[in-house]
Amino acid sequence: MKISKRKFIAIILLLAVAAAGSMHLWQYYIGQEKLPVEVRPFKVKSGWGYDIIVDEKMYIHQETIPSIPGNQVFQSKEDAIKTGNLAMKKLVATGRLPSLSKNEIIELGIAFVPADQR
Repeated sequence: MKISKRKFIAIILLLAVAAAGSMHLWQYYIGQEKLPVEVRPFKVKSGWGYDIIVDEKMYIHQETIPSIPGNQVFQSKEDAIKTGNLAMKKLVATGRLPSLSKNEIIELGIAFVPADQR
C-alpha cells in the first residue's frame, strides 16, 4: 500500500503537533508537583530566627545564625529573611538539608559579634 506525499506530510505534522502537546502537558503537570516552600521569620527573646516551611509543614527551625559560634541570634528580621532565603534556595536546588558557611553569612552582610570580641 502506497501513501501519497500529501498524506505522509499530514501524518508527520499531526505527530509533531501531538508530540508538542504532550511535552507541554508533561511540563505543566511536573510543575504542579513542586511543593510550595517559604521562609517565615519569627521573634526570639533577643532577636530573630526563621523557619523554612515546605508544603505548610515546618522543615527547618533556625533560632540562631548558622555557622557562627556562640548561639547568636539575628539582630534584624531582614537578616533572618536573607539567610533563610539562601538556605531555601539551596534546599530547592539540591533537595537536601542545606548548610551555610561562615563566609556565606559574611557575604550576606549578616551582623554578628566575632568570637574574639565577646
